[in-house]
Amino acid sequence: MIKAKLRVLILAAGKGTRLRPITNSIPKCLVSVNGIAMLERWIQIIEKENLDEVIINTHYLAEQVREFIHNKYMDLENKRIKLIHEDELLGTAGSIYLHRSWFRGFEGLIIHADNYYEGCLDYILEAHRKRPNGCLITMVTFECNDSKACGLVDVDDNKIVRDFKEKDPDAQGNIANAAIYAFSEEFIDWLDKNGEGLVDMSTDVIPRLIGRIYTVPTNHRIVDIGTPERLQEVEWTGIQK
Repeated sequence: MIKAKLRVLILAAGKGTRLRPITNSIPKCLVSVNGIAMLERWIQIIEKENLDEVIINTHYLAEQVREFIHNKYMDLENKRIKLIHEDELLGTAGSIYLHRSWFRGFEGLIIHADNYYEGCLDYILEAHRKRPNGCLITMVTFECNDSKACGLVDVDDNKIVRDFKEKDPDAQGNIANAAIYAFSEEFIDWLDKNGEGLVDMSTDVIPRLIGRIYTVPTNHRIVDIGTPERLQEVEWTGIQK
């Protein structure tokens, strides 16, 4: 079977307010762990797949991101790696909706640049290709016991989401949303009909797709570095020039 080419949207526009004062002078996506900027780590991971193009959305300290990509990936800049500046933050769902037509004819992935991830993507894409009928997206999950820091999902015996609580201190369970999503044409069709005005993936999209989201667990380490406390879980080495 010939696998469809892959297009990826890396969400990197956020202001990183929870990570201040570190993000007072650098965007969160350029924070480095073990000497590698978060954004570069993701580019290394996705380039191992059957990649066509990558879009990186920018907003906060966008010029630093542009300079970083230009210095690191001059040969790919504006070819396979494209930066799209958002004058106003659109939110995760808003960014996906804006670029929905760009994904047509390709497998798609949505990735948050501020997630530190030590795994690969091939098993995620393979799981998505085998998803149950009726599921529009495939969500990566991991084990997390902190309901205040994670969006927790409840899944049925077929690993389909039947409930979701976003950072709810009263939520039960330990299956968390890793905020890595694979999708195909059916999700784009859904966005065409329902996506206008949506802002956030967790609060606007997932609740509307309960029963239509397949999950694939990962055993690879994944850490949201959104706060200094979470950043302490990995080796922070500042920004990589």
